[in-house]
Amino acid sequence: MLGLVQVVCALSMMFLSDIPVSRRKTIAKILGGSVAVIAFSCLYLADVVKHR
Repeated sequence: MLGLVQVVCALSMMFLSDIPVSRRKTIAKILGGSVAVIAFSCLYLADVVKHR
């Protein structure tokens, strides 16, 4: 799981190095938001499965 995150980060860095800084910040915000949502969803699902 952690390895996957590192791969995604590495690819993002390579991808973002071609993009101007202002756009980079916007993309970082979007990525950060989506990562937070995914993490929250995983935690919620794990909690639901545990309580069954």
